[in-house]
Amino acid sequence: MHKVNSDFEWKSEQIIRQKSFLAALRYALDGACYGLQHERNMRRDFWAMNVILLFDLIVRPPFETVVWSIVAGAIVMAGELFNTALERVVDLTTDGELFLLAKIAKDTAAGAVLFLGIGALAIGLLLLKQSYPWRFELFSAKNPSGAVTAGAALCGLWLLQIRRWIWTRKNKSKCLTQ
Repeated sequence: MHKVNSDFEWKSEQIIRQKSFLAALRYALDGACYGLQHERNMRRDFWAMNVILLFDLIVRPPFETVVWSIVAGAIVMAGELFNTALERVVDLTTDGELFLLAKIAKDTAAGAVLFLGIGALAIGLLLLKQSYPWRFELFSAKNPSGAVTAGAALCGLWLLQIRRWIWTRKNKSKCLTQ
């Protein structure tokens, strides 16, 4: 067990932890920005998630429905980022040469994202069916917790997009492989 001798040591230890968490968050955001900038499928998933969240705001389905739609979209986007990471590692290790095992690794990761997308589509269709008949409820008080959750997720997506624009400007001079 770590024993802290003084209040100063404890505070400096907390500051170090905060910096490392913030650094980890910055690196994670950089990775998400890279995916949005360089991966067509990630951009498609981003826009699909925007449409889903706007639907959730306008139609106002129950809170559980909104949460499931956010979870399904986030899983697909995370799968795309894992796929991108694996593709870049394979490209790095093969040094641009073509190898059958490298192709299998890339194709298998893409297949995993395909299954995640099919699962998210199935969840989406189920949620659409559950919230039918659809009515324009944007300015109503119906299901406020779902609306707040969808609005917060939509704001988060757009903050990520703004971060990507800033990240792209900052990294234009750096050499990034595609």
